[in-house]
Amino acid sequence: MKNFTLLLVLLFVVCGTAYSQKYINERGIRLKPGIYRTFEELKTNSPSIAWKYETVEKTEKVGSWDYPHQVYRISIDHNEAQQIGQVYGFCDGNKVYVSPEGPTLTSETTFQQLIIHEGQYSWFEGTYWNIGTPIHNHQSKVMWRTSRGRGMPSTYHLIDMFAGNVICVNDKNIEALLAKYPDLIGQFRAEKKGDRDYGYYVHEISKRSNQELKLAHQ
Repeated sequence: MKNFTLLLVLLFVVCGTAYSQKYINERGIRLKPGIYRTFEELKTNSPSIAWKYETVEKTEKVGSWDYPHQVYRISIDHNEAQQIGQVYGFCDGNKVYVSPEGPTLTSETTFQQLIIHEGQYSWFEGTYWNIGTPIHNHQSKVMWRTSRGRGMPSTYHLIDMFAGNVICVNDKNIEALLAKYPDLIGQFRAEKKGDRDYGYYVHEISKRSNQELKLAHQ
């Protein structure tokens, strides 16, 4: 009888924990500062490494045209960074920054600011990502055609906040994501490639996926 009672108590604790789980893309969530080792820590707003550092913002010039691009680093001692090892990103209490390929942390490791939306997708703007190669295994550096014009070394990326997949926002991928929205895909196809504002479509996809989630839970 005691074992049965204990089992019931444990069951209620587990169910209660799962029910009360808070995700970082929920409205009104209070960001917890710290360093994320994994995507799951980011997703659940639960960094495993306490935040005692400073965010360093830097403008880097990339590409043959010296295109300015904002990157972010953690002000951290070399030895301490080595002890931490691989990371996914961090939160300084105000904003979230990611590097989804999971680099080994150093004081020079660069991160991108993650723009968090309610719903399935959040996004960041990155540089030099290898098209068609898994995010955790990319090797080469390539130039992308982006909403800023042909040949700029910068592009938007979506993070699926449910599964952790990273999707480059290029013509092929954006069409696949827009396929179920006839008005958006019609608008997208009607625009010239150099004039397409990917940021707008990223925002619309995130907004609509959130609306779909709300309807599904009513």
